Amino acid sequence: MVMRFRSLLKKNKVTPAWVYQTAGVVWRLVPTDTGVFVGEDRMLDAKNVRFFCVDRKTGAVRWEGVSVAERWWTGIEAVHRDRVFLHGFTQPDMPDHKGIIALDLFTGRVSWSSDDLRFIFASEDSVFASKDTLGGRMICKLDLRTGSMVRSWEHEPEELSLDRSRMQCVMGNGAVFPTLCDEVRMIEEPALALAYEHCKKEAIVGPIDVLDRNELLFFSYHEKGNMDGQLQHLLKVADKKRATLVFTEMLEQNLRTVVPDSFFVQDDMLCFVKNRSLLTAVNIQQLRS
Repeated sequence: MVMRFRSLLKKNKVTPAWVYQTAGVVWRLVPTDTGVFVGEDRMLDAKNVRFFCVDRKTGAVRWEGVSVAERWWTGIEAVHRDRVFLHGFTQPDMPDHKGIIALDLFTGRVSWSSDDLRFIFASEDSVFASKDTLGGRMICKLDLRTGSMVRSWEHEPEELSLDRSRMQCVMGNGAVFPTLCDEVRMIEEPALALAYEHCKKEAIVGPIDVLDRNELLFFSYHEKGNMDGQLQHLLKVADKKRATLVFTEMLEQNLRTVVPDSFFVQDDMLCFVKNRSLLTAVNIQQLRS
């Protein structure tokens, strides 16, 4: 479900490019280099997860409400080209991933799946996975779009390790995420000190997420609220040249713990999640005016 709110950020004199409302919590969001965001929509009480895909520029829904047989213990592994890879777990209470479900990025439909393989990485038109056998761990090369076996090795070959290293080095989708900064670094670095000046220093709880991008400084942090033991989560943007705030948004209130990974920037968009369920995109050009 996508909505356009002209008053959502009225106090900032900023109109969001688009807002996408989930039924549950935006648990994970994956920016891609294909112009879309793929995410997990988790209904915590019902123990149910559904997946969605929205257009990065317009917020138009490509597909949503997609679920698989395992309704809760599954998540997004990776997105590569026109496939979204989901994973399961070896056991519900164990973190080790197992199983691969490949969704078509354009439709959300299942293209292929395997219960006994573990995703390693995807490169070009291939998926590399591992499988436990009586003789030990086997490495498999699969066709990206069909999941059919192309080749297998009893041990991981050296060229595969090198290929994976290269992929990790060049992998990128244009999204830039903030870094965690402690008080010492905030004070010592001039650009970051600007963010620190616009916080209630005595109320800050935990580190500050900071992203220094051209003439703008993006940062989010948690501070003590009015109620005992509860926190509020804020996102702000400062103009470095004028040393003034150009944007402020309350992401969430009445929190018991610090919530990480609250925003990122991709190309000309600032993206963040408000109240854990409103995926919001703001055109950065508005913040420069």
